Amino acid sequence: MKKILIVDDDESIRIIFKKVLENSGYEVQTASNGKVALNILENEKFDIFIIDLKMPEIDGITLLEEIRKRNYEGIPIILTAYGDKESAISALKLGAYDFIEKPISINDLKFSIQRAIEKKELVEENARLRETEKINRIINKIFNFFNEEDFLKNFPKIIVEELSLESAMIYIYKPEEKIYFYPRFIPEIENFIEEIKKENFIIKNVYAFQKVLPSEEVEGIFCIKSFFPLIEREIETFRLITRQGEIFWKHLILKEKLKESLDKLKVYHLATIRTGRNSIIAEISNALIK
Repeated sequence: MKKILIVDDDESIRIIFKKVLENSGYEVQTASNGKVALNILENEKFDIFIIDLKMPEIDGITLLEEIRKRNYEGIPIILTAYGDKESAISALKLGAYDFIEKPISINDLKFSIQRAIEKKELVEENARLRETEKINRIINKIFNFFNEEDFLKNFPKIIVEELSLESAMIYIYKPEEKIYFYPRFIPEIENFIEEIKKENFIIKNVYAFQKVLPSEEVEGIFCIKSFFPLIEREIETFRLITRQGEIFWKHLILKEKLKESLDKLKVYHLATIRTGRNSIIAEISNALIK
């Protein structure tokens, strides 16, 4: 069910629109002004925003600016006074999909909402295709790493390039030892390491996800810092990429451990051959002496 947030200081409009749209199959919430709307948006997501431009405290234009700034998902539809073309144009420049002049026709509102939903679905589908392409490119690049050191140095750089992030890193920590990191330090994380170790953590556009390595002594955390708040789809893309990174990281560690074991076995085998050869020489020497 699609969710709609109606933001209007006119209570009668909120009541009428809510009832009409709920009868049309939408889930609807209302807010009396932009301030109330922003409080709601802190905890909930919506497909469509219906926003009146003229409101107390935080008006429609300011609300649009905040929605854009905070990267909230959803498509805005603006309600404007008859003949107020200038405000409508300003709203469109800030990302509004459509504007409807008062007095509002319910049919016009429903039609605009339906078109906005169709556009949102198309945009989301295109975004999913782009995210899939990014994931495939990153995974292909991951498989070019030859060892753990190469992975630790270059995996964050690839994530930054492909996902257009400000920075990314892998924190590696050991019990009783100082944390070290690749390739850049994120100051916002420094005071929250213990919290990050416990669960997924987000602060100031910094996203951290714990990943435990196949070792009792070492653990790691994948961290990114974005220029803007990430939407849920982008966060899920990052989760998927870091899961793939973790799998390959474990593979590299096991590969290096296997190589180390094989090298030790080779040394032991050569030593055994030398020992056996020396024993034969000793027996021949003893026989000649006798």
